[in-house]
Amino acid sequence: MRVKGKIYLAIVLSTLLYGGLYDATSTFDHEDNLFGQSDKQEHTRMDRVAIYGRSSDQKEFPVNWTPHEDVTRQDTKADSLLSTVFWSQKERAPSCPVQRVVLVLVLVLVLVLVLVLVLVLVLVLVLVLVLVLVLVLVLVLVVVVVVVVVVVTSAVVVAAV
Repeated sequence: MRVKGKIYLAIVLSTLLYGGLYDATSTFDHEDNLFGQSDKQEHTRMDRVAIYGRSSDQKEFPVNWTPHEDVTRQDTKADSLLSTVFWSQKERAPSCPVQRVVLVLVLVLVLVLVLVLVLVLVLVLVLVLVLVLVLVLVLVLVVVVVVVVVVVTSAVVVAAV
C-alpha cells in the first residue's frame, strides 16, 4: 500500500474512532456546564472542525446540522473508502481467460524453478557430505598406515637388537 493510501486509511480509522467516542459522550452536549450555560453550540463547532477540518461558518454545512447525522454520513463515506481500499484488488484480477492461463503458467513455472533450485541445493549438500566422508576415511586410512608402519618398524628394530 502506498503512503498516500496509508494516510487515507489512518484518517478514516481516526474518524471512525472519533465518531464512536462522540456517541459515547454525546449526553454531555445537552447538559449545562458549571456556570449554568449550555455549551452545546461550542461542542458542535469543535465536532465539525474535528470531523471535517473546517469551522461551522463555512457553506459546506446545512443550517439544521446535527452532529449525529454528519457522523453517520461520515461513517458511510468511510465505509465506501474502506471498501475501495480493500476491494480494489479484486477488480485488478485478470478478466480475460488468456490472461488467467498465462498467469497460471507463470505461477507453475515459478514453482518449478523453485523446486529445481531446492533440488540443486540438496544435491550440493549431499556432495559436500560425501566429500567430507571421503576425507575422513582417507584420514583414518593414513592414520592406520602410519600406525602399521610404526609398529612394523618397531618390531624390526626390536628383533634386530
